[in-house]
Amino acid sequence: GGNNTLTGNITLLGATLRSNAGVLRVGGPISGGATSLTLDGPGDGIIDGVITVGPPALGDTLSKNGSGTWTLSSPNSLSGSTGANGGTLILAAAGQKLDSSSPLNMGGGNVRVTGATQSVNGLNLLSGGGIVDGGAAGLTVGAIARAPGATVQFTGAVTTSSTNTNGILGGYATVGSNWATVGGGAQLVAFGGYNDLASATAVDTDNANRSLFHLATASLIRNSLKIVGGPGIDLGANRLQLTSGGLLYASNIPGGIGGTGLLSGNTVSDDL
Repeated sequence: GGNNTLTGNITLLGATLRSNAGVLRVGGPISGGATSLTLDGPGDGIIDGVITVGPPALGDTLSKNGSGTWTLSSPNSLSGSTGANGGTLILAAAGQKLDSSSPLNMGGGNVRVTGATQSVNGLNLLSGGGIVDGGAAGLTVGAIARAPGATVQFTGAVTTSSTNTNGILGGYATVGSNWATVGGGAQLVAFGGYNDLASATAVDTDNANRSLFHLATASLIRNSLKIVGGPGIDLGANRLQLTSGGLLYASNIPGGIGGTGLLSGNTVSDDL
């Protein structure tokens, strides 16, 4: 249940380092060639030694599983992708921690940069709703790909080579309580160009918001919808089609979307 420290060289063959409680500190270098390393458990861990592993025949070279927080403190020599599947992976201090030529795969975990600038070759949102925090130094992720149902929250300085669609990255990505948009310098920032859902100037590609109760009198198409107040929306028998699949509830007032109509993504079978 307390803190533990491992020192000396560690040679792996598809191994798991597990922290059940407290902090497990690994001080020596970790190597293993074409294999993988999994960091697991509800406890926390710190790896001070250099990790030199990968790529394995299948899967991620480095996997962060479990609910604990693991910190990488040294420049590493990883070869292959990294999977953040649970808890938090912290990239601390100086030097590149992950393989900059391979992707970061988000499977429900969080990644936080607290040290020097980091880069990966692609951000794949596979499942869950993780947080990607670039910190003050920044994280360059390359292109962003997403599996249906996966979401992500960005914070800190995160840059991407992906582009906006109708003004936002997509109806799955947020910065704070707003949609994420690719701004100046390719950095992901909070979107601010909303148009009221009921505005007379609204068009189908709008990212709409609504702060008051809305009774729909006709079917509507919008790119996304952010509810920021009011008791909600009554669709009646109408359809509200959100092309991006993005519905963001950012109100502290209980409410919802009701009626006998249809709330859908771009098609009736798309996820929201």
